[in-house]
Amino acid sequence: MLRPSNRILHYSLALIGLALGLACYRIYRVYRELPDNDLVINLGTSWWILFSGLVLAALIDALRRGHLRGLSGRRDLPHALSLNHHHKVHYHLANESDDELRFEFYDRIPVTVECSDFPLKNKLPANQGLTLIYSFIPKERGDAYFQQAQLLVTSRWGLWNFVVPLGNTSEIKVYPNFSVVSNAPLINIERNMNVLGAHLSQKRGEGMEFHQLREFRIGDTLKQVDWKATARLNKPISREYQEEKDQYLVFLLDNSRRMRSKEDNLSYFDHALNALLVNSYMALGKGDAVGVLTFSGSSQWLSPIKGKSNINHLLNHLYSVETSTDSGDYVNAAESLMQEHRKRSLVVIITNLHDEDHNDILLATKLLAKNHLVMVVALQERLLSDIDQQTVKNIDSAIFYAGLSQFEQKRKSLLNQLKGHGVIVVNSTHKDMHIKLLHEYLQLKRIGRI
Repeated sequence: MLRPSNRILHYSLALIGLALGLACYRIYRVYRELPDNDLVINLGTSWWILFSGLVLAALIDALRRGHLRGLSGRRDLPHALSLNHHHKVHYHLANESDDELRFEFYDRIPVTVECSDFPLKNKLPANQGLTLIYSFIPKERGDAYFQQAQLLVTSRWGLWNFVVPLGNTSEIKVYPNFSVVSNAPLINIERNMNVLGAHLSQKRGEGMEFHQLREFRIGDTLKQVDWKATARLNKPISREYQEEKDQYLVFLLDNSRRMRSKEDNLSYFDHALNALLVNSYMALGKGDAVGVLTFSGSSQWLSPIKGKSNINHLLNHLYSVETSTDSGDYVNAAESLMQEHRKRSLVVIITNLHDEDHNDILLATKLLAKNHLVMVVALQERLLSDIDQQTVKNIDSAIFYAGLSQFEQKRKSLLNQLKGHGVIVVNSTHKDMHIKLLHEYLQLKRIGRI
C-alpha cells in the first residue's frame, strides 16, 4: 500500500497555487482584452514542466521498492497480562537492505488495550536491527488479539510512505489481577493476620483431626490432655490437632448487571473475582477443594478441585467471564448448584444485594442450607459506606440523603434476616472484601465448622 507523504502533498499544493494564480492572471488579461504575452506563455510552459516532473518523480519513487524486501519484524509479548497493569512490548525490527530506512511504527493493538505511545518514529540503519519498546494497559479481561504491526516507511525520495505489514498476529490472555496473592506476607496469612487487620479466635469444637502427642504447653485446655500418656510418662501430655482437610468451598459468583458498576477502575465483578481468587488460593493451600458457579448471565460450573497448583486451572476457567445485562436469579443459582454438587460445603454467594432481592435470597439460602453451610458476601456500594459524610445543602440533597438512608436501612434489615436464618453474612466494600472473606473462612476453619 502507498500513502502520499507530506512532501508530495506540499509540492502538489504549491503547483495548485501556481495554477490558480496563473489562471486568475489569464482571466484578468481576457477581461481587459489583452493578448497573451511571453511571460504568460513561459509561466504556463514552466508549470506543465513542473507538473510532469513531479508526476514522473512520483511514479519512479513509487516503483523503487527494493529496500523493503529485507524488512522483517517480531513481537515479544509477556506470557500473560494482568488487568489494569502496565506491560511492555518489545518489537524487533531487522533491515537486511543496503538503505537506511526512515519509518513510523504502529502496532495494531486490541481495542481493550490502552496505549498512547504511537506512532514511534525512528531510523533503521542498513543491514542492522532495532528494538522498539512501548507500554500499554489492558482494560478488560479475556482474550486479546494483536494484529500484524504496520510500518510506514518513507520512500527514497520522500514522496511516498509504504505501508508494510510486519510479523504475525498474536493472542494473549488477560487475567484478573490479584497481586495480593504474590505478596509473601499475605500468602502465610495466619501468621500475618495483622497485615490484613483481622484477628483469629482460639480453636474450639470437634472439627479437628488428631495429629500427634506432645508435651503440655501453656494455653492447652484440659480436653487436650491425654491422661493415659500422662500417667505412662509421668508428665503432662497433650493431643495436638490439625485442621480437617478435604473440605469443600464452593463460590456462587454473581455476574448480573449490578456487578457492572465500577469503583477504582474495576467493576464490582472484577473486585469480587479478585477476592474469590485470593480466598481460593488460601483454601487450596490448606487442602480444601474449591468449586465455582457463575450465575445470572453466563452460567459456568467448575467442579471442586484440589491442590495449590490448580489456582491456574481456576484462573483459566474464570478469566474470560463477563458480566451480563440480566437480573440476579439466586433461586435458579441455588437449584443449579444443588443438582451439580450435593456434598456438604461452605457455599459463598458473592453479590451486590439490594432490598428487592429479599424473597429470592431468603428462598435460595434456605434451599442451600439443607445440605450446606451458607455465607453471603454483600458488596456495599461506596455511597452507602459514605452516607455519614453526606452533606445536606438544599431540598434536592435532602431528598437524596433520605432516599439513601432508607435504602441502607432496608438493606441492613435484609442482612439481619439472613443472619437470623443461620446464614453467615459478610458486609464489605470492594476494598476490604478479600480481607473479610479470608477472615471468615479462617474463623470457620479455626472453630471446626468446615
